[in-house]
Amino acid sequence: MRLPRTARTGDGCGLLIKQPTAFLRAAAAEAGFKLAPLFAAGLVFLNRDPELAGQARRTLTEQLQLEKLQVAGFRVLPVDSQACGPEALKTLPTIEQIFVNAGGDLR
Repeated sequence: MRLPRTARTGDGCGLLIKQPTAFLRAAAAEAGFKLAPLFAAGLVFLNRDPELAGQARRTLTEQLQLEKLQVAGFRVLPVDSQACGPEALKTLPTIEQIFVNAGGDLR
């Protein structure tokens, strides 16, 4: 059942319990990223302004490097903005997937 346009407003919240490793490795390979044996993936919500989004990516990358983690890359995710209501569209961020490689010293 499709909701009327006025009833559509999502919060973007989600929780994933089990990591779909094969899917994530395939998505990373398709995007041109090389993943380490031990890696993580997550979602980042970025400003729609490209300059501010770039600044946030750089800051996140620097902070992860301080933890001895390496960013393999950021992948822009497809978004169906037609599923969002007017309130959600007002603040709809750029949503990207980050892939992070762990060093060999982590188990």
